[in-house]
Amino acid sequence: MLFRSRRKNQLAKDAPVYLMLAGFGISKGGHARAVVRAGADGAIVGSAIASIYENDLGSPGSTLPNIAALCSEIKQGCISGHEDRNNNIHQEAAGVDRYV
Repeated sequence: MLFRSRRKNQLAKDAPVYLMLAGFGISKGGHARAVVRAGADGAIVGSAIASIYENDLGSPGSTLPNIAALCSEIKQGCISGHEDRNNNIHQEAAGVDRYV
């Protein structure tokens, strides 16, 4: 039995992983939460980070705290979205009507 369990774990590690990511317009934690709640595995942020960086091109290092804060906000939004989605799945499995 132990051998079979190890074999299954190895097969899972070797299997390709496909993630669904959402981008374009993600600039706040709430945006990330919404797309993850809707089914995405994560959020991609580009322009929002570039906009922060662009605010001080003369001293780009000074923008790092703001970029880090945005990344933290987006990360928390993704975590909250996953929690929301998992709670809905558990409620549906338990027969709880979430629309009441």
